[in-house]
Amino acid sequence: MNKLFIGLCICFSSIICACSSGGDGEGDGGNLVITADKSTIVADGEEEVTFTVRDNDGRNITSECAIFNGNVELASNTFSTTIEGEYEFSAKRVTGGTSNTVKVVAVASNAQLKIKADKTTFVADGGDIVALSLVDENDNDLTSEAEFYLDGASLRRGAARSKKTGTQTVTAKWRGKTCQATLTLTGVSAPADFTGRLLVEYSTSTSCMYCPTYIQAFKQCLSDSRFALVSVHREPSSIYSEYYEQSTKDRVQEFVDYYGGYVPYPGALFNRGTNPVSVSDKSKVLESIPAKSDVGIAVDAYFDGLKFRASVAVHSKNSFTGKIGAILVEDGIRANQTQLGDVEMEKILRDYQPSVAGEAITLKAGTPVSKEFSFNKCGVKNTNKCEIIVFVLGEDQLLKNVQRVAVGKVIGY
Repeated sequence: MNKLFIGLCICFSSIICACSSGGDGEGDGGNLVITADKSTIVADGEEEVTFTVRDNDGRNITSECAIFNGNVELASNTFSTTIEGEYEFSAKRVTGGTSNTVKVVAVASNAQLKIKADKTTFVADGGDIVALSLVDENDNDLTSEAEFYLDGASLRRGAARSKKTGTQTVTAKWRGKTCQATLTLTGVSAPADFTGRLLVEYSTSTSCMYCPTYIQAFKQCLSDSRFALVSVHREPSSIYSEYYEQSTKDRVQEFVDYYGGYVPYPGALFNRGTNPVSVSDKSKVLESIPAKSDVGIAVDAYFDGLKFRASVAVHSKNSFTGKIGAILVEDGIRANQTQLGDVEMEKILRDYQPSVAGEAITLKAGTPVSKEFSFNKCGVKNTNKCEIIVFVLGEDQLLKNVQRVAVGKVIGY
């Protein structure tokens, strides 16, 4: 690709290193990881949840830590309650170090449960996904211990898919007991168009004095599911030096090379266009989101304890050969930005798979194509604050569409 403009190239090491699959906790610098043996309990004062805390090497150090419900220290590493609701727990080590947080939901023993869906109409091609959840009357999420069925067939991870048109019935079990509530879904033919979305790959640095305008504009747009952001931190950013493993630094160099050998910061590339877009406020972002697309992307994203994985289905209205790729980004890391001070750096790049350019995909009109992507941990600190972004490029290497989903969730076309 041609250079965007003449400038000095920022050089990075070309040594290729494998991503680490261990050695990183989910904590705030203390690298402590707290886990719970269950995600829901009955609010009867008897059922307990038990917490375990491990250090960066995986050693059980629960006895060396204090467990907190919010700001209240527990007397032990167990918790029970008679009050329904959602609770958050964390751990602190006596000698220093903090952990991630885990959520536990306490529900009434006679809770009235309801099945919810992110949509009730889906494309009946076997690729589109309806995301299902189970909640009580207070809208507490019980999905992690639920089993879902579509016309009696068991569903994986609460993701409803089918090639059958017409109405179908969702049922559920919670803790092995059948729920009285049901939900009706309707399978239909593919729509005339799919929702259009915007991919922004943003070159930045914590030392960049002109980046705050971009940072604030992007932050205001993140609630819009049609907007997918990748923050590529460059030297001399403290994110680059302190949080990027060599594998991610190599991806940063690959990103620069892909865009012609030089990308300024701030530099926002929209939908794989080669000219950086100036962003003064959120309106520039929102007005750049295409109204529609002829490509739909469905993603099931999860972390299996060792790798981040994405099962993807792509449906196109037209036949073509293009490219497909996936991107792993992380939230929850704070750093000192020159102009903003201590702030959370959102959608930090961790990895592209299989590369920044993606890999070839051949699509036939009306026939979904499945793809699988996996990522090593790549220095991720907060496995519960990651997203996977999947993009499809056309024959002209410009974006056809993009989809983003939080790890642990599913999303349809």
